[in-house]
Amino acid sequence: MESIEQQARKIMDEIDPNLSEPFVKIISFSLDNPEFAVKQRKSKNNPNPSFESEQNLRWLAEKFVNGRKNRDLPQPKTKPDPALSEVMISGYGVPKNEVKTQIEGHRVAMVAENIVGDLLERYIFSVLKDNDWIWCAGEVVRSIDFIRPSAKFKWESLQVKNRDNSENSSSSAIRNGTDIQKWYRTVSRTGKTKWDNFPLDLKGNKLTEEGFRKFIDNYFKEYYGN
Repeated sequence: MESIEQQARKIMDEIDPNLSEPFVKIISFSLDNPEFAVKQRKSKNNPNPSFESEQNLRWLAEKFVNGRKNRDLPQPKTKPDPALSEVMISGYGVPKNEVKTQIEGHRVAMVAENIVGDLLERYIFSVLKDNDWIWCAGEVVRSIDFIRPSAKFKWESLQVKNRDNSENSSSSAIRNGTDIQKWYRTVSRTGKTKWDNFPLDLKGNKLTEEGFRKFIDNYFKEYYGN
């Protein structure tokens, strides 16, 4: 009988053989740490979802592949509240002829903020991949962004956030032999960055704010022609 890891490898071999090895390690990590395992939600067609089912493994494989793809650049879709203009003019003294531009800028900024987290993970992975780290793209592991097999612990894991006030549900603890480290990029109240406090030894490679911004610029030039 095939093991779960063997099933996972066979499924990913069909979809993208280049990702089979990291995907199998993600499945192994999830089996060792079931509290971080991700499975489909209950539905009429799947009333009792199981992490180990072929259906769930295939779903995770697709999520993993799609999570690594370059996303379409989202555009603002919500309409601004008309009362917002009055508050900006009467309460904050924004000149009437600037209100429309500032509101539109805010709408774009709100969408852009959602993209920064994904770009942050891509930038970090551009360095971590040379140190055997696996990017858990597509949210295929709950609350963890990167994992690596470890000699000291069975697994090392890293959770990254863009800001210190981002939602953070995992504790900084060793669970089931897994060393979970957490890091955030910016302090929300001051804007100070925390690259100097990045918790991993990168063997001479350095992550910096300048490097991150250059990565973003190159990313949009390469994939969007901007």
